[in-house]
Amino acid sequence: MPLYRTLERLSGDDGTVYEMGIVSPLGGITSKALAALLAKHRIVVVDSPPLRVLPGWKDKAAVLEPLGIEDVSQLVTADLDKVAEELGTTVENLREAAQEAQSWLTIEKED
Repeated sequence: MPLYRTLERLSGDDGTVYEMGIVSPLGGITSKALAALLAKHRIVVVDSPPLRVLPGWKDKAAVLEPLGIEDVSQLVTADLDKVAEELGTTVENLREAAQEAQSWLTIEKED
């Protein structure tokens, strides 16, 4: 599942609000709506880097790679409960790691 960057503020069908500039799988938006948003240039697909190139992620990437998780998008959209079970770690630790990896794709707003 790809990650998207919002180019404007959006609302999902489930009521979720996505602020401009965030990176997300946009799970609250239907595939039909995603296609329309892409066509209207309201969102763009994020080119997700390999985990191994993120600073401090070489060892983590090596552990996740045998599970087929090689880039940020794959980690963020993975079934983290299942991955945590396979790795013998807590899902909380894995969620923190996924958030950290995703943060490398986020553009910080200037005040």
